[in-house]
Amino acid sequence: MLAPNTSSVDSQWRVRVLREPSDLQSVRQPWQALHRQGLYAMPLSFEWSWNWWKVFHHRLHQPHEGLCVLTAWRNENLAAILPLHLTNKSLGWGIIRRLGFIGTGMDEHEELCPEYLDLVCDKEHEAQAVAQFHPYLSDPAHLGWDLLELNPLRPGSPLAATMCATVTCCFKGTCYGCDLSHGFEHYLNTLAPATRKSTRHLLRQCAQAGASLQVAQNPADAVAFFQQLVEIHQQRWQRVGHSGCFTPAIATFHKQLLQSAIADGNAVLAKLQLNGQTVAATFGYLCQDRFDCYQQATDHQCQGLRSPGLAAHLLLMEHLAQHGVRRYDLLSGNNEQKRRYAKSAVVPLRARRLSRTPHNLLTVAGQVVRRALRHMSPA
Repeated sequence: MLAPNTSSVDSQWRVRVLREPSDLQSVRQPWQALHRQGLYAMPLSFEWSWNWWKVFHHRLHQPHEGLCVLTAWRNENLAAILPLHLTNKSLGWGIIRRLGFIGTGMDEHEELCPEYLDLVCDKEHEAQAVAQFHPYLSDPAHLGWDLLELNPLRPGSPLAATMCATVTCCFKGTCYGCDLSHGFEHYLNTLAPATRKSTRHLLRQCAQAGASLQVAQNPADAVAFFQQLVEIHQQRWQRVGHSGCFTPAIATFHKQLLQSAIADGNAVLAKLQLNGQTVAATFGYLCQDRFDCYQQATDHQCQGLRSPGLAAHLLLMEHLAQHGVRRYDLLSGNNEQKRRYAKSAVVPLRARRLSRTPHNLLTVAGQVVRRALRHMSPA
């Protein structure tokens, strides 16, 4: 259903709220055009949102759950899009309606963990588009939300300063990146001496052992490589008593998205081969000259190579640097290896606003009490 904005004082502008799959399909081409114009991550693409809907829509079976995509139109031309959805969220002593970016706010085992989220817009009309969306993000009555959560929000997003929400830095979500703008060899020379020495030793070990990086060239490669990645990842975690992150739904989502994205040149999926066996695999999505590394799987029982996962990263960096990639983004996650190899860090924002009704305040208070009790419980 398309809901026109009747409150706009500018007759050139109107807002439509897309709630049906057919509505999404109707804006496919202009959405794709806007996405290509800016430095927007894959999770802001039409393909991401459409694929998410196909895979996860059956999870949204409660009243008020579903698509809630905001679109701003100027003279009948799509000028901005904010891909959101409504979902019921259990907090404390009740359930509230959460409005957030598509692919966020799901159950933990089905989180897609997108990064660098924002509105997609024609930069010339960015301020006007944000002004059009403002009533929907400041007044819960327009869309029926109790909790508005826009995170992780890209630093510098125009939404942060205008949406009347509590905006904080999300340091836990810090994204670490490797600068390849002057080439792979220059990048190696920027590493700390001890790190640089061990890295060059690992690269020599790869060459001596005959390890080779293979990059998926077509959708058929994508399916085969991805299946190997999932198997390696799941086996590793199952050995230590965990299920791993690739539930059937998440595996289906990325497999389908990778097939189309690799065909369009918007994704990279590579595997490291040693003695005829895949010992590591990595995939991610391209954002112009930035590569966002979404997931890696490593065979930790590999013989003959000291650190196959790191080796796969390094060889893929070298490959991508030769093809114009200037930043290899390791995305969020705080670990020693990322801090050693990444020379820059981006701290995303977390924007949050609660509709202060008695029900919502009581629900959130219940969540606080439950957390306190859990922390007080004996280990």
